[in-house]
Amino acid sequence: MISNSNYEEKNETKLKIAKWISTITNAPIICIPAFLVLCWVFLADNPGKFVLVEIICLIFTSVASMAIILLWAKKLNTDKDISNREDRPIPLIVGSCCYFIGFIILNLVNAPPIISYLLLCYTCNTLIVMLISTKWKISIHTTGLIGPASAMILVLGKWGILLGLLYPIVIWSRVTLKKHTMAQAVVGGLNAYFLTIGEIFLFIWLFNLPTEHVLPLIEVIWIAIALVIIPVILAIAGELKNRGVSLTKTRTLIIFSGLITYIIFILFSTNDSLISLVLSTIVSILITYYAGINYPWYRAIEKDN
Repeated sequence: MISNSNYEEKNETKLKIAKWISTITNAPIICIPAFLVLCWVFLADNPGKFVLVEIICLIFTSVASMAIILLWAKKLNTDKDISNREDRPIPLIVGSCCYFIGFIILNLVNAPPIISYLLLCYTCNTLIVMLISTKWKISIHTTGLIGPASAMILVLGKWGILLGLLYPIVIWSRVTLKKHTMAQAVVGGLNAYFLTIGEIFLFIWLFNLPTEHVLPLIEVIWIAIALVIIPVILAIAGELKNRGVSLTKTRTLIIFSGLITYIIFILFSTNDSLISLVLSTIVSILITYYAGINYPWYRAIEKDN
């Protein structure tokens, strides 16, 4: 497990910003704009059905989830993040049931298959997170962010990366608030990206779903890798620095890994994937320097002042 025990943010402004980011990127909130955009892409020419499908998505991915979280937190007299890992299985199981009911209802009203089956992805991913949470506190925040981000990339390509670019920012937020270790925050996003993408294409194959507005699998994978690879490199380098590896070696790791990544993307990936990589790199660097000298990613790059 990657630890961030040496990192403690004392700047009140940064802590307030981290809390604000954590609030607005909560899974039941971040899915609202995502489903709004997805419904618009598929149903812009059918206003009545657009409203119906959006309402169903809103109820079963946002309203129900928020109600479950708030009621369970109140029952246990805990915070709305349900920070205690042992308290998570019940709300996650109930949440999975809500997603599955939403999936069934969307099918009954003949919603666009990609939207319907995204709720089935939510069901599967939530159950997987529940199982992982029995042993390890994987981040539901980064999982909840990257699930809909994957769907946005799947449908919108380069325009869908905007949600995914929040990934390094949410990692910083959750680690800064000491809600997760670096590993838990990073792995939550990795888990959601590759589960969601894999499940969607599996459902397309199994159920012969229409692929209108859906990017080819290889292009989606390239974009997903572009959005996660730099945070992963920085997280590994930060952990190595925490374990006593010299600054020279962690810098070398970052530069060498980054250089190889860019060479591979330039030679083999699509233009949209390369753009995604550049933007992810910029966001990751900016949040690293904003976080400052105590942040693990920063310590792997710069000397402490």
